[in-house]
Amino acid sequence: MHVDQDDLTATYRRQSLDEFLAGEARHAVGNYVMVDVGPRLLRIITAPGYCGGYVYCGNGKAVASTLLVSTLAEIPQIEMDGFPLCFFLQIAPKSSFSQLPCSTPFRDVRTLPPASVFEFEDGELTSCYSYLLTSGRLPPPKSFAEAIDEVTGRLAHRYQAQGKSTSLMFSGGVDSLVIYLSLREKMDAKDIRVFTMDHRNKTNGPVRAFPAARKLGFEIERVTKQALKEQAAIDTIKEMLSQDIVSIGALHYALIGRDIGARDILHGQNMDALANVNMTVLHANLEKGYLSKAKTRAPKTPAEANRQFTGFLGNLMFSELYLKDVTFQRETADFFASLNPSTMPDPDPGRAGIIRGMLSTQHPNLLTKASYPLDQIEGLDREAAIFSRFVGEFATQPRHVLDVLRFYTYSFLANKRNSTFPLPAGSRTLFVAMSGPIASYFVGRPRGLSRATQPKREIYGTARQLTGKNFSDLIAPDDDVEPQWQTEGVDEDALVRANLHYVEPANSRVLPAIEDATIRAYVERLYRDTLGSCLPERPGCTPEGRSRVRRILNLEFLLERASKSGGTSEGSRGSAIS
Repeated sequence: MHVDQDDLTATYRRQSLDEFLAGEARHAVGNYVMVDVGPRLLRIITAPGYCGGYVYCGNGKAVASTLLVSTLAEIPQIEMDGFPLCFFLQIAPKSSFSQLPCSTPFRDVRTLPPASVFEFEDGELTSCYSYLLTSGRLPPPKSFAEAIDEVTGRLAHRYQAQGKSTSLMFSGGVDSLVIYLSLREKMDAKDIRVFTMDHRNKTNGPVRAFPAARKLGFEIERVTKQALKEQAAIDTIKEMLSQDIVSIGALHYALIGRDIGARDILHGQNMDALANVNMTVLHANLEKGYLSKAKTRAPKTPAEANRQFTGFLGNLMFSELYLKDVTFQRETADFFASLNPSTMPDPDPGRAGIIRGMLSTQHPNLLTKASYPLDQIEGLDREAAIFSRFVGEFATQPRHVLDVLRFYTYSFLANKRNSTFPLPAGSRTLFVAMSGPIASYFVGRPRGLSRATQPKREIYGTARQLTGKNFSDLIAPDDDVEPQWQTEGVDEDALVRANLHYVEPANSRVLPAIEDATIRAYVERLYRDTLGSCLPERPGCTPEGRSRVRRILNLEFLLERASKSGGTSEGSRGSAIS
């Protein structure tokens, strides 16, 4: 945390609640949750960097926990919630994780998000709200450079006070580079262990990480995914899947087979989401604009030219120009939908279309073409109503609405799926962008047209300020050095192959928990289709099938563990409020 636990508690006791929350929204660093237990009132406050948890209210009791299985184990009879379940299994093509920010696939189980306050009185949930935007909001940092300096300063102070070292996931991208450089200014470089992962993304990874490290004089440890083939790693991942909703493709899972000591693993992911940059665009443009003359004249294939153009338009959708012009929203959404036949424009541009689009595809005014037997607009509107109450009256401007949606969709869900579980020897992931200084700098900050052409100008500028060099020069490959690149992927199907019987409808625990017969028939059909499309050697194998089977297994493992736990999951403890 940014301060000692006792100091944080003392500050909470000394200040009014509004003063305390304003301070945490502006200054908090770390993944923590505070619980204040009184005679009748129980209050839960989560940090901006909290990985997220769950809350259940029903049958005369309330339960809150960080791990989903601890909440499920306290529910007398688990029922599935039709729309969130279908949304989770369908795999919306451009949504971050096909998960809603407030609702879960389990009825009456809501998320306990970061930067939030939940209050219970006599076992009833009486209040829940986000404190990212409040009337007493403190002035944000004056620049991104000031924000990252504050975050790394607080981290370095904590590590030095505790006599600890730390580690960094270095993708070769500008976000993780800025984190490393800023941290290195404040603590000894030998106390920062740097890893880069082999992965298929040729934009970031070893091909960029090693040239930058050589030019800046620091060592990188290259980690392959080979350890994930070992049975011990497969067992660890299954254990994670039985306790929470997990993204088993997260790169840092490659560290499961490696003991790096009880360290934080700092991560640069989510910087883009908070800066409101289209997350689907490869960052090949560096500090030059998407449509700069240099980039326009550079040789490129038609596919690359189309990616550049659509990337520019995708970022344009997060600008003030777009948010304030309903006609522009309609025309842009129509154009995007024509490029991607799996999407369609929202029928009602403006605030409603912005919210539904961000929930459905992570793009304002763009919806997934859903095949499930439910009204997508109705389901998204239900979630939007919950979300609007949660963010409160202060998220009234289109800019604020979009920013907090990005924080509570991509950022929160990515953080949840990567930061819930410690890796062996107690190492735990910490998302640097999910901090008070960086969130308070970006949330609500106007984005002009230049942000669409130069989406990360400030971050590239900070890297240049810290190194004296352009980022493009830092990552340029050395002519005399063979790029350390691995293109061969790891077979990620070992867990799937050993557990396909869970996807047989007759063995499912999910299907009997679906009350609506139409939805149950639809999900059962998904199960059957997935059985034929989830393994590479099967003729109908598709990327969607391979992704969906892991989602199905995740739900099945969760329900199996919850039914066996009878109140408390192994290795974790639920907190029942009665």
